[in-house]
Amino acid sequence: MVSALLGLLLDRSWATNGDPAPVAGNFVEANEIGGGMVLRCLGAAGGDWVAMHTGGNYPLTVAYSPHLKITADIVDTANVFILGGLVGASNLETGNNLAWTVPDDGIWVEYDTNVDGNMRFVTSIAGVQTATPLGVPPVAHSSLVFVVNDASDEAKMILNGTVVATHTTNLPTAQLKPLAMCGSRAVAAKDLHLHDLRLIFDRGF
Repeated sequence: MVSALLGLLLDRSWATNGDPAPVAGNFVEANEIGGGMVLRCLGAAGGDWVAMHTGGNYPLTVAYSPHLKITADIVDTANVFILGGLVGASNLETGNNLAWTVPDDGIWVEYDTNVDGNMRFVTSIAGVQTATPLGVPPVAHSSLVFVVNDASDEAKMILNGTVVATHTTNLPTAQLKPLAMCGSRAVAAKDLHLHDLRLIFDRGF
């Protein structure tokens, strides 16, 4: 008899952090078809943020051909900063009551109105990035899928079913974990409606 591991369940592994430290008000049920959760930065001060992730668990590298799916909606695209994807530990802020820092390693999508009005697909190793502008955030809910090939030398970004970027440079070698965060650049609450944050690693053996 041969046993098989068919999947990895992370629902008991999620952790949160932010500035200020997360409270119940940062996580609200999404009263929408399909359910989901509102990841809410309360925005008592500019630069406030909140994140959810798998705590100290960095369960994979690009060698395992990770696929990450995020279904989300940036409700208010003004004065906001968002990051979602696979990130490494280096320079990643995982404490509370501290300013957000962009991680050195990872594969993610970011949107920051302090930079410009465009989303970006980023691959980064040791702080050296390859970034592809994707234009303004789409209206309403969107599917974002990050796919690393079996050879671990190419990462694709699929937005609403269309490949919008392919990177073959600056793919991270560090261990990674899924993360979604939302921050405010103004004194105002900002919401990220999160309906799917699903990690798959499926490299054949």
